[in-house]
Amino acid sequence: MFKKKSPTLVEQAYAQVDGFSHLQTKLTQSFSINGKAASTLNNYLRCLAHLALNQNRSPEKLSVEAIEGYLYFCQKLKTQ
Repeated sequence: MFKKKSPTLVEQAYAQVDGFSHLQTKLTQSFSINGKAASTLNNYLRCLAHLALNQNRSPEKLSVEAIEGYLYFCQKLKTQ
């Protein structure tokens, strides 16, 4: 039997964070217009989804301080 896959970070952010779907649409359009690779878009979206899920807000709505706090949090996790 097949095991049910867990939702990706992007799928979770799309479902749980207001405004993330709008951000995803804007980025998809921008990357397409500018000829960026789909893999680059996927990497950007995964990172933004992690940020959005951590802060429970769309990254577009975060203050500089909130983003810096998140980056500090990630840096500390990496060094543990």
